[in-house]
Amino acid sequence: MSLHKPEDDDQEIVRQACSGDTNAFEKLLTRHKRHVGAIAAAHVPASQVEDIAQEVFIKLYLGLSNIREKGSIKGWLAAVTIRTCYDFWRKQYRRNEIAESSLTTDQRNWIEQVISDETGQRLAEQREARQVLEAVLQKFGPEDRMVMELVYFQGHSVKETAGLLGWSSANVKIRTFRARKKLKKILAALREGINQ
Repeated sequence: MSLHKPEDDDQEIVRQACSGDTNAFEKLLTRHKRHVGAIAAAHVPASQVEDIAQEVFIKLYLGLSNIREKGSIKGWLAAVTIRTCYDFWRKQYRRNEIAESSLTTDQRNWIEQVISDETGQRLAEQREARQVLEAVLQKFGPEDRMVMELVYFQGHSVKETAGLLGWSSANVKIRTFRARKKLKKILAALREGINQ
């Protein structure tokens, strides 16, 4: 029985691509495009997924010789995709630094209902939950946004998040603490605005 792994195939394909085989890189792209697309779709708007994936594969192509010495391409692609999504939000944050956007009346009503309703868990599964969450996340800087998404929404550990973002675990812990504190402050302000 052979103990052949897909990672072994990836390393061979990378070797071929580095040796000038133009079709080898296409094999990597075909093999990993769903993986990269799924990660990007979890972190950026749907309209940006294709652009993020394209950026990631450009980075892969430019870094092929470095990857050859490293381990899993799938892990490398995951980390690069997360960092590329993070860069997307950094650019967005710079563009949106003008004024904080207000929630719509429907979104404010939804927050009021969740706050007063003990079945908020059930309501959180509704479509409005994502809209409100997205409106709240717009108030976060790119670093805090990525930490919130990775740690709280996707359940990554501090160590995993640090690896994906290329940060220290201490930095992730500090960002997590600050983001939680900011979230509480935003929700308290929204609650106060609703009750007025």
